[in-house]
Order: sequence, then C-alpha cells, then structure tokens
Amino acid sequence: MAIVMKKIRIIVGLFIISLLIITSCHWSFKPKKLGCFEKENMLHLDFYGQVIRKFKDYENHNYNALVVEDFNSRKSTKIFFINEKSGSYNLINTEDTLKKNSNSLIIINISQKKELKLFYDCEE
Repeated sequence: MAIVMKKIRIIVGLFIISLLIITSCHWSFKPKKLGCFEKENMLHLDFYGQVIRKFKDYENHNYNALVVEDFNSRKSTKIFFINEKSGSYNLINTEDTLKKNSNSLIIINISQKKELKLFYDCEE
C-alpha cells in the first residue's frame, strides 16, 4: 500500500509540474493577432498590371478580391483584401492600373494617380 501511495504522489507531482510548464509556456507565447498572416501575404506580393476583375469571392468566405493581370508576365493574380482596414479595396475599379512592390504595403493606382496605403491591425 505504501508503494502505491508513493507512486500516486509521484504521478500527481509530475502532473502538477507539467501543468505549470504548459501554463508558463502559454503565457510567454503571444499568438499573432488576426490579420498578421494576411499582412505577411500582402507584403510578399509584387505586381504591375491591370485589374480585370473585382468581386466578393463567395467560394472563399466572401472575401473581397481582385484579379490583376501582370503586364510583364501576362499572369493573372488573385489578390485578397482580408482584414485590411484602410478601405483601399473600395477605391479600386476594374481596369485600373496598379503597381505594388514586395516588402511594401502601398499600392499605387496609376489610373487614378493615388497611393493606397494598406493597414492591418496587427502587432509587429
């Protein structure tokens, strides 16, 4: 009986220690805010082309989307405006010419002679 009680104490002690480790790791880990993933995706985009389609993507959670045909590669790129707070999507029209460099959150609307700064409510 004494051996069983000793094993139970060891198991309970290990359980408590593991709970402390898990909770301390949870407190030290700050998950990214909603919108950070979308911001990172937008940062990587690089295009110079014409908007050939502007729509709500019903197959993809009704997200606002553009399809831009790149002048150089002639490839079409679907661009999502997910969790973007500036309202820039509403200022872009079909047939507008847009330019965006990678590592930037600025879209230059050449047709309207506007610079659209994208904003994501996201911690750095």
